[in-house]
Amino acid sequence: MSDEHRRQVDELINNKPWVTVIAERYKSQMETAHFRHLLEAEVLEIDHDAEGCVEIIERLTRGKDQKVVERAQFLIDLRPRGVSRQAG
Repeated sequence: MSDEHRRQVDELINNKPWVTVIAERYKSQMETAHFRHLLEAEVLEIDHDAEGCVEIIERLTRGKDQKVVERAQFLIDLRPRGVSRQAG
């Protein structure tokens, strides 16, 4: 996982939005196991082009975050004992 993806996962753990583009040119990234898990958990704000992502970001800046519940559940699934306890 790249440093960028680690930062983004850290943001998810802190229940912050992750906006992403789903496009054919990024197909190899979309096929990775960790990305599939994020898609299945429905925690990502997704659009198919940059303009759509701008609209999502504008909505988020107005306080309309539609994935808060999904991210909270993802964190429970990811770290059932909480983030303050060691995972291992």
